[in-house]
Amino acid sequence: MKTFQTEYEQVTDLPRLGDIYIFCNQRETVVHSCVHVAGNLVFTKNGSLSTSPWILMLMSDVVSLYQTEDPLIIRRIRLKSGGA
Repeated sequence: MKTFQTEYEQVTDLPRLGDIYIFCNQRETVVHSCVHVAGNLVFTKNGSLSTSPWILMLMSDVVSLYQTEDPLIIRRIRLKSGGA
C-alpha cells in the first residue's frame, strides 16, 4: 500500500495498459486489485492461494466477483511520471 501511495497517482483519463484498479470497501480497506490490459480486459489473480492462477478477465466480471451488499469503491492508479 505504501508503494501505491508514494509511487502512483489516481487518474481519471482514459485507461492505459498497466493502470491498476484498486477495489476498496466502505472502510477504505483494499479487497482486490487488478491490472488494466485493454478495453474491458484486466489481468487478475482471484483468491489469496498461491495456486490461484493469474488470468485475463472482463473487468465487469471481476467487479461482479467482489461486489457485496456494500458498494465497492474502485479507483484507478498509474505509476507517476519518472517513477520506479
